[in-house]
Amino acid sequence: MKNYEEFKSILAEEMLHYLPERFQNYRLQTDHVPKINGFLESLSIMPPDGSGAVPTLYFSELYEYYQKCQSMEAVLSKAAEVYLSGVDYLESAQPQTDLAEKPLQIVYNLVGTVRNQELAQIAPYRPFLDMMLIYRLMREDPFGGFNSAIITSDIMEELGMTEPQLYKEAAKNTPLLLPLRIQRMEDAFYCMGNRYGMMGASSILYEGALRKAAHMADDDLYILPSSIHEVFLVAAGNCDLEILTRTVRDANQEILRPNEVLTDSVYRYNRAFDQMTIAAGYEIN
Repeated sequence: MKNYEEFKSILAEEMLHYLPERFQNYRLQTDHVPKINGFLESLSIMPPDGSGAVPTLYFSELYEYYQKCQSMEAVLSKAAEVYLSGVDYLESAQPQTDLAEKPLQIVYNLVGTVRNQELAQIAPYRPFLDMMLIYRLMREDPFGGFNSAIITSDIMEELGMTEPQLYKEAAKNTPLLLPLRIQRMEDAFYCMGNRYGMMGASSILYEGALRKAAHMADDDLYILPSSIHEVFLVAAGNCDLEILTRTVRDANQEILRPNEVLTDSVYRYNRAFDQMTIAAGYEIN
């Protein structure tokens, strides 16, 4: 079985052989792509002139598949299938994604501070408790979803904006483009996010969102960050905070993918003061 570095080398050497003839003069490009809770090593297969959007393959995801199947041929076939599917998607979407009709919009994305120290070195952000807001360029796609990319400091400079300007735009856009969704799961237990089910933990920052949920529960709330995509809200009365914090920590360690974890903390919303604070937190091992 190949180690990770050997795997990457073989993948880069052999990838083009698994693609149709029209891709044989393409070139391979590797990069480190900033992601939540870390960076991912990527492989892009670029046209000779380097123009246009192309699908991105991630070495770590393909290596995870290799560890399961233990066949480089199967991985290369799978990578080619994913790439060609991405090309078809981009080609079908292109006529429907004119910039004038579907402009890029700036939104915010709530992530944990401790796990994103590297990202904070290359991207503008705004602190919030033990979390931080980063910014993304978002565009709704013609198939009912959206695509987005992290705004790095370089991109911010290209946009000619400052962090306060990014925040002002994102604060206006995010609740409109990613509308709030609160679902009652059972008595005094709610799930809060947005209609897409992506980056929905950011909804705790929407004006009046926690106040609305607290009104529904008729109580203060404990906020459990189930992932970057959503949070669970529990009426604070008669809750055992130790059990809640253990639940969050165990889910982060045993259930979530690393790039989906928000924080290990539990938060409390005080409806009398309309204020969210850290109720309990854990150090990351």
